[in-house]
This record gives sequence, structure tokens and C-alpha cells, in this order.
Amino acid sequence: MFICQGAPAQPFSRLITAPISTLKNAKVWRMKVRNVDRNPAADYHRIMFLAGKKWTIRVSCQRSDVGTTVSFTITPKRKLDKSKFFLGQTRMFLINQKEQESNYQMDSPFFVNYESTFSRFYEDFDVEPTKENGFLNDSGTLEVEIHVFVDRILDVNVKFSHFNFHDSFNDEQYFQFYSWKTSEHDLYSKSQMLHFHSPVISELIKGKFKKIPIVKESQFGFIQLMLQIVHGAFILLNEFQIRQLLPLAKRFKIYTVTRKCELRMIQILRETEPIGRSGRFCEFLWLARSYDLPHLSCATMKLITNLKEMKELGYGMNLERMSGEAMKAVASKIFSFA
Repeated sequence: MFICQGAPAQPFSRLITAPISTLKNAKVWRMKVRNVDRNPAADYHRIMFLAGKKWTIRVSCQRSDVGTTVSFTITPKRKLDKSKFFLGQTRMFLINQKEQESNYQMDSPFFVNYESTFSRFYEDFDVEPTKENGFLNDSGTLEVEIHVFVDRILDVNVKFSHFNFHDSFNDEQYFQFYSWKTSEHDLYSKSQMLHFHSPVISELIKGKFKKIPIVKESQFGFIQLMLQIVHGAFILLNEFQIRQLLPLAKRFKIYTVTRKCELRMIQILRETEPIGRSGRFCEFLWLARSYDLPHLSCATMKLITNLKEMKELGYGMNLERMSGEAMKAVASKIFSFA
């Protein structure tokens, strides 16, 4: 039985003999465990970048009188956020050097969080891998192929899943936001979703462009937030995030994100204590004018309750740059106090 430690014990998927078939959307690595025929506890590990984080992937082969155990362990290099669960699928092949149809294929779901810190899968074999049966090459090396796919990231604080945009896929129907410096920041999203939500990216896709460079590395976190919103993930935005998202949404003309930011800003404005709210009317109206947020503008004007607040608003606003529509709204509000 294929077992995971660090997660609740449960029966997992399967062990079959099959040709190599790629797990959909998975990252794939070939690894060699050397000296398996001479070392009773041989292993090999390497550092991988997966779902925006560095992980240690380790494969070991332990031989004993009762059989052979082959195990695969995935461990984050740094402690994970306490609220995050990483959920996905893994597949491991033991490569048969002689017969391509006779590889051992092992599948299992996995999850890793702050408490479990790792997922370990292992399989016990009655017949040990040898050169004769094809699982060891002439130098006594066991070759394995690892497939790992992080499907989603669960935030237990809000009980919602976030999508994994960090990993590149074999499917060509993806659009990439990439960094000039390092691929660790790169983000990938389905072209169809961006084609529907962003006229700017839609034109790029029609022109056979499948990626766009992002100069400021600090923007990648906010681009990921933008993609989460486009794909329908629940995100409770704070004011700082909104102020970073609005220019991005304007740049790519993603009105879904603009409207979500606007509604959240209205909520933040209404939740602000009346004492501190009056001094921020200019600020909110400036945002409304800069990013075409008519509902925020209307909500702000409705919260002005007296001529004193109206006077403070007048001092803080640039009347020369005020639009005709905004001037009418201000004039209407002044006359309502008459």
C-alpha cells in the first residue's frame, strides 16, 4: 500500500506496471539513486522550486532480508505559513531499463502544512530491484521519475482555496508573466481566462504573444492577487493591496478586479470611524476619479453630512482638475444642505 506520513493514514491510490505517462500539469524530474546494489540504504535528494517555494525532494532505497522499500519525501525548505495547506498529486516511476512497458508506477494525493512539514510515500517490494530484472543499470543505479503537481493552496483562515500560478505546464494554452532576473517569480495563467477578462492581454494572445515581462519584482505578488480574483478565488483585500491592484487592473483593463477593489474600498470607507472618516474624503474621491470608480465616488459623497466636512473637502481637492461630473456632484451636495 502507498502510504503518506505527515497526513492522516488512509488507503491511497495504486501501484501498477505501466509505460511512463505524465501526470497532468505536473512538474517532472528524473533522479538517479546510485550504488543501490552495494548500499543497503542508498538515497538521493535535490532542491526544487514548486508552487512558489523551494522544496527538498528525496528518494531512498532501503534493502533488507524481507524485501526492498523505495520511498519519496517532499519537504519545504522553509517553515510554511501556519494557515496554508498545499494539496496536490504525486506520481513516481521506477524505470525499467530493459522493458519500457514494465515500469512501476505509484500514484498518491498529498498535502503539506505547517504541522506535518513533509509528506513521505513508500512502497514495499517483495522482489528487490536488480540488474537482471532491469530496475538497476550496469553501474547499480536505480532511476526514478518524479511527477508533482500542487493543485491548490488552502487558506484555513478564510476556508477558501487559492490557485497555484507559480508552476509552468506542458499545455501551451497558458500566458506567462515573467521576470528578467529569475524564473522563481514567474506566473502562469490559462490564456482563455485572461483573453476573456483583459482586452489588452487578449490582443497580445491574438498576436501570438504568450508572455509579458514584469520589470518590478515587487509587482509579482500583486499580479498573483489579480489572477486569483480573475479565477474566482475569495480574497479579502486590504487597502494597501487595493492601491497596488488598481494601477495593474487599469493597465491590463481587467474590470473584474477594478470592480472588486471598488466594492472593497466602499466597505472600508463605511467601516472607518466617523471621526477619522471626514479627513479621508479627498483621498477616496481622488481614487474614484483616477481609476473610474463611480460607485466609490457616490458612496463618499453620501457620507458627507454637513457643510464643515464639505468645506474641508473643498480645501483638499484640486478644483482645476475636477471633472464636470464631479463638480455637479459637489454642487448638488452643497445645495442639499441649504
